[in-house]
Amino acid sequence: MVDEALRLIERAAAEGFITAPETLKRDPALSALRNHSQYPVLLRFAEKSVRETRAEWNSSASSVGLFSLTSKEQATRQDSIASRRRA
Repeated sequence: MVDEALRLIERAAAEGFITAPETLKRDPALSALRNHSQYPVLLRFAEKSVRETRAEWNSSASSVGLFSLTSKEQATRQDSIASRRRA
């Protein structure tokens, strides 16, 4: 069951849907994954993907003057950019 869950999460990532690191760390439904040998690799990949998406967003935000947004507004826009990347 755990191997299948990891396979599906990796498949989703290959299609552009990255599971948030916080979800991997805290979601009770994913607790069994945390003991799997591939979990650290999956978590590092998710963290790297989020960092890259934020960097891309920050780069594009500076070109359109979005620095006046609140942190919450920035996070919402980041999510929107990440969604478009997956599409």
